[in-house]
Amino acid sequence: MSRVYILVFTAAFLLLALQALLLSSWSHDLRTSSEEADKTKQAEQQLHGLLAKSQDLQDTHNGLATRAQKLERVHASGARQHRQADQHMDTDASTCIGSVPDSIGAIAAVVVITHNRPEYLKKCMSSVMQVHVKDPSNRQKFPLHISQDGNSTAVTDLARSTDPAQFNVSHLDVSLIPSVVHMQHIEADAFPTRKNTEPIAYYRIASHYKFVMRQIFDCWQYPKLIILEDDMQIAVDFFSYFEAGAKLLDDDPKLYSVSSWNDHGQARHVNDPLRLERSDFFPGLGWMLTNAVWRSLKSNWPAAYWDDWMRLSPVRQGRQTIRPEICRTYNFGEKGSSHGQYYERYLKPIKLNDVEVDWSKQDLGYLQHHRYAEELDQKVASARLLKSGEGVHLAQGLVKMTYASRSEYEELAAAIDIIGDWKDGVPRASYEGIVKVRLSILRDEGFSFLGGELLLVSVPSNHSEGSRGQSRSSFPVNFVHPAHKGHTHGSDKSNAA
Repeated sequence: MSRVYILVFTAAFLLLALQALLLSSWSHDLRTSSEEADKTKQAEQQLHGLLAKSQDLQDTHNGLATRAQKLERVHASGARQHRQADQHMDTDASTCIGSVPDSIGAIAAVVVITHNRPEYLKKCMSSVMQVHVKDPSNRQKFPLHISQDGNSTAVTDLARSTDPAQFNVSHLDVSLIPSVVHMQHIEADAFPTRKNTEPIAYYRIASHYKFVMRQIFDCWQYPKLIILEDDMQIAVDFFSYFEAGAKLLDDDPKLYSVSSWNDHGQARHVNDPLRLERSDFFPGLGWMLTNAVWRSLKSNWPAAYWDDWMRLSPVRQGRQTIRPEICRTYNFGEKGSSHGQYYERYLKPIKLNDVEVDWSKQDLGYLQHHRYAEELDQKVASARLLKSGEGVHLAQGLVKMTYASRSEYEELAAAIDIIGDWKDGVPRASYEGIVKVRLSILRDEGFSFLGGELLLVSVPSNHSEGSRGQSRSSFPVNFVHPAHKGHTHGSDKSNAA
């Protein structure tokens, strides 16, 4: 019996041991399963984290891709933004470059024409930037462009530069600095000139101007265009002046353009920063035209000498230009396609306006066509005719001198030291044959204006009573230049034409 108990006890013990062993195994399996579950959970959490990071990276990639597409057109820095248009081979008149910009609210696109003078472009754009940033609304009203003719690397690098120090604007708030669109014009073929000795530059310039106007007007549909050249600086009220001029163009179909330039704007001849004039002579040199005027010009655009072509009567068609008495641009380009012609004598002495005029507050009603003509006729009638031998430089009040031929006009112009040039029968800065200049004398401290204003008046060549009501019998030929007491404005009195 005891042996049975022993066997039973042993069997029970073995059974308990087996159960314990099984429980131990199950416990280990459970612990292993739990650890694996924890690991699995951790792996799932890591996977979710990686998926989230992957999505973030994808979003970042998409954002960078979008920015990259934009940066293909807009090169942004902390200071300036540039949008570059594709190069254009000027063989297909229907070709447009770049994407169409948002021109809503634009008064006029501003384009600086340049070729191979990076130092000039830098000086010009520095001037433009300094004035442009004064009014934040100019970013929308007057979008800036640089149009480069040819492939000068130095000019291209400067035009696309994102360094604000290049244009002396690094001291300005980044948000104030305007974007600049870079356009590049490259000719596919050589130009045929009319003569082998004829400068090709004038052909390239005409083609470049055509490219700019076609792009701005035909492709991008801006309402107006202001053209500057890379050898110009602008006045402090430049954009205010052209904003007022844009309204004049809109209201008067007899206007051809608005210019910032007066050919007789030398410091010795100008004194009133508020005075504007109408002129039959197209001066260029910082000017604005409308899309409608471009449409009247483009089908016959010349191969060369575009500015003289625009001065032809059949082209101008009786339309006139608004110009200031004191220039709103200054030309510092002593070297260029004209090789500094007349620079020292007539361009260097130009006075650039330095008065901050708010043109929105000026009454410009006197510039209306009929009113301007009537008031000028009244001035001519009331002006005192200078007598022969009378010193013109000492004249006070309103005076006049008359001419009946080009040679007589050139003689008068040389005597008072203005450009005697005219084109297609129209003297520079003239209106219906009348040229206005102010009279001054040169003192040690500068020019002194005594209140004299001179009108050079065209009369019929038969010396009879002219359309301006004055006889040629008192035509004064022996008079002296305003400079006196050892001062001169230039010893060369030859014809400037």
